[in-house]
Amino acid sequence: MELSNEVNQFEKQEIEHVLKSTVPAPLDAETTDYPNQIGGHGASGNKWKILQSQTRHVVYKALQRFPKGVHEVELYERVFDPNCDDEVLLELRNFIPHYQGLFYEPKTNVHYFGMSDLLSHLAHPSICDIKIGRVSYSPNSSPNKVHSEKTKYVWQKDLGFFITAMRIFDGKVINLDRNYGRALSPTSVYDSGIRLFLGPNPERARRLAGLFCARLKQLTDWFEKQRHFAFFASSLLLAYANPDVSSLSGLSTVDSWTESSSTATTSADSGIDSDIHIGRSPGTSDCSSNSHTENESIVAYLIDFTRWCELSNDRDDNVLYGLYKLVDLFERATTDEISPRWSISPDRILVRG
Repeated sequence: MELSNEVNQFEKQEIEHVLKSTVPAPLDAETTDYPNQIGGHGASGNKWKILQSQTRHVVYKALQRFPKGVHEVELYERVFDPNCDDEVLLELRNFIPHYQGLFYEPKTNVHYFGMSDLLSHLAHPSICDIKIGRVSYSPNSSPNKVHSEKTKYVWQKDLGFFITAMRIFDGKVINLDRNYGRALSPTSVYDSGIRLFLGPNPERARRLAGLFCARLKQLTDWFEKQRHFAFFASSLLLAYANPDVSSLSGLSTVDSWTESSSTATTSADSGIDSDIHIGRSPGTSDCSSNSHTENESIVAYLIDFTRWCELSNDRDDNVLYGLYKLVDLFERATTDEISPRWSISPDRILVRG
């Protein structure tokens, strides 16, 4: 099998090094676009979208331009090496998608790697993609790259994270992209980010918050003891199921909020665009309490590993800072008895997601 002509000779050598004894398999002919991709690579019209195999419950991510894609595969191969006996790496398997190997598309020779579909068991999932860490550039980044990353979200160093996308099911699909996330300030990120993600039913939101909090504490425990890796621009994928979507009615019926409708500002005084009003009102939502079972299922995994580097004997305090902040916010949500209220000016130009 030959690699794509778009790949230069040096990259070919690096990919072949990563392949080692592994022979990439052709993609399943039944693969389709992955419907639950809301942020990151492939989400905004990128050349190579994330694909899925519904029969195998596997998603396929195209290797990004060298060295990112090769570097990401290197991490997965290291963690999921069948001969691995490092307890720290073995424990990391509990917090990242399970690696399914390398694949290629026969017609284009584009390389993909496979991962377990973390959302395959969730009906109508509400999803939140959070870039974790105070900085998202690696230590060897150029000054231009550092400047570019710093300007993407002015509050990232203060918060330690950046909500890059959300999808909320509330009778209709509500898609919120990174432009919405950029407008979230430290004073608004709880009400208009974390609490909004947890849905309109206060009782259920508290229950979900407790589950996310416990899971994030487990991940935090791993980061506090590991000295292997520092992660930059990695994300947390959070999700939960909405099995009875027709009964949900706590938010508006808007379909999406995207860049084409954005006039958001990231100034310290405005956390949210003035045309978007997200507040908190007392009382419960219109959701009936029996719409959701006590047996909740959530997803909370670390994803996206194109910018990791080796550590010597230090902690990854960059990621830990953001995890501590998120744990605090989800702990706050475990006792919140207020429902979020969302209304959008009728003259907004909205794009269906």
